[in-house]
Amino acid sequence: AVQEGEPEYTENYLCVKCHFHDTIPAHGILISQAATSVIGLLLCFFLFYDYVFASTPDSANTVEHSALGLVVGAFCIGFIFVLFKAWKGHLLRQSYLTR
Repeated sequence: AVQEGEPEYTENYLCVKCHFHDTIPAHGILISQAATSVIGLLLCFFLFYDYVFASTPDSANTVEHSALGLVVGAFCIGFIFVLFKAWKGHLLRQSYLTR
Protein backbone atom coordinates (compact mmCIF):
# COMPACT_ATOMS: atom_id res chain seq x y z
CA ALA A 1 0.00 0.00 0.00
CA VAL A 2 1.27 3.44 -0.88
CA GLN A 3 0.38 6.31 1.39
CA GLU A 4 -0.41 9.75 0.07
CA GLY A 5 2.74 11.85 -0.31
CA GLU A 6 5.04 8.81 -0.32
CA PRO A 7 7.58 8.80 -3.18
CA GLU A 8 7.03 6.32 -5.99
CA TYR A 9 9.90 3.81 -6.11
CA THR A 10 8.83 1.92 -9.22
CA GLU A 11 7.25 2.59 -12.58
CA ASN A 12 4.87 0.32 -14.47
CA TYR A 13 5.29 -0.38 -18.18
CA LEU A 14 2.76 -2.07 -20.46
CA CYS A 15 3.60 -3.24 -23.98
CA VAL A 16 1.11 -1.93 -26.51
CA LYS A 17 1.51 -4.96 -28.79
CA CYS A 18 1.56 -7.97 -26.44
CA HIS A 19 0.26 -6.33 -23.22
CA PHE A 20 3.26 -7.54 -21.21
CA HIS A 21 3.38 -5.73 -17.85
CA ASP A 22 6.59 -5.07 -15.93
CA THR A 23 7.60 -3.01 -12.92
CA ILE A 24 11.00 -1.32 -13.04
CA PRO A 25 12.84 0.96 -10.57
CA ALA A 26 12.35 4.70 -10.86
CA HIS A 27 15.18 6.88 -12.21
CA GLY A 28 15.55 8.80 -8.94
CA ILE A 29 16.01 5.60 -6.94
CA LEU A 30 18.72 4.38 -9.32
CA ILE A 31 20.63 7.66 -9.05
CA SER A 32 20.29 7.59 -5.27
CA GLN A 33 21.61 4.01 -5.10
CA ALA A 34 24.58 4.79 -7.33
CA ALA A 35 25.51 8.02 -5.53
CA THR A 36 25.21 6.43 -2.09
CA SER A 37 27.35 3.48 -3.17
CA VAL A 38 30.11 5.65 -4.62
CA ILE A 39 30.20 7.89 -1.54
CA GLY A 40 30.18 4.84 0.74
CA LEU A 41 33.03 3.22 -1.18
CA LEU A 42 35.11 6.40 -1.04
CA LEU A 43 34.53 6.65 2.70
CA CYS A 44 35.45 3.00 3.21
CA PHE A 45 38.66 3.35 1.23
CA PHE A 46 39.59 6.51 3.13
CA LEU A 47 38.99 4.88 6.52
CA PHE A 48 40.84 1.75 5.48
CA TYR A 49 43.82 3.79 4.34
CA ASP A 50 43.73 6.13 7.34
CA TYR A 51 43.42 3.49 10.05
CA VAL A 52 45.30 0.54 8.59
CA PHE A 53 48.06 1.83 6.31
CA ALA A 54 48.79 5.19 7.94
CA SER A 55 49.35 3.82 11.45
CA THR A 56 52.48 2.13 12.75
CA PRO A 57 52.48 -1.66 12.56
CA ASP A 58 52.43 -3.01 16.14
CA SER A 59 51.78 -6.59 17.09
CA ALA A 60 49.13 -5.30 19.51
CA ASN A 61 47.28 -3.51 16.72
CA THR A 62 47.39 -6.45 14.31
CA VAL A 63 44.13 -7.95 15.54
CA GLU A 64 42.45 -4.54 15.54
CA HIS A 65 43.67 -3.78 12.01
CA SER A 66 42.59 -7.20 10.77
CA ALA A 67 39.13 -6.78 12.26
CA LEU A 68 38.82 -3.30 10.79
CA GLY A 69 39.96 -4.62 7.42
CA LEU A 70 37.27 -7.32 7.52
CA VAL A 71 34.57 -4.79 8.42
CA VAL A 72 35.68 -2.41 5.67
CA GLY A 73 35.78 -5.33 3.23
CA ALA A 74 32.23 -6.34 4.16
CA PHE A 75 30.98 -2.78 3.69
CA CYS A 76 32.78 -2.52 0.34
CA ILE A 77 31.14 -5.75 -0.85
CA GLY A 78 27.74 -4.35 0.18
CA PHE A 79 28.30 -1.05 -1.60
CA ILE A 80 29.55 -2.81 -4.73
CA PHE A 81 26.43 -5.02 -4.70
CA VAL A 82 24.14 -1.97 -4.46
CA LEU A 83 26.09 -0.26 -7.26
CA PHE A 84 25.72 -3.40 -9.38
CA LYS A 85 21.96 -3.49 -8.72
CA ALA A 86 21.67 0.18 -9.72
CA TRP A 87 23.57 -0.53 -12.93
CA LYS A 88 21.36 -3.53 -13.75
CA GLY A 89 18.25 -1.44 -13.02
CA HIS A 90 19.56 1.29 -15.32
CA LEU A 91 20.13 -1.24 -18.12
CA LEU A 92 16.61 -2.62 -17.64
CA ARG A 93 15.18 0.88 -17.69
CA GLN A 94 17.11 1.75 -20.86
CA SER A 95 15.85 -1.41 -22.57
CA TYR A 96 12.25 -0.28 -22.00
CA LEU A 97 12.86 3.32 -23.01
CA THR A 98 14.62 2.47 -26.29
CA ARG A 99 11.93 0.10 -27.58
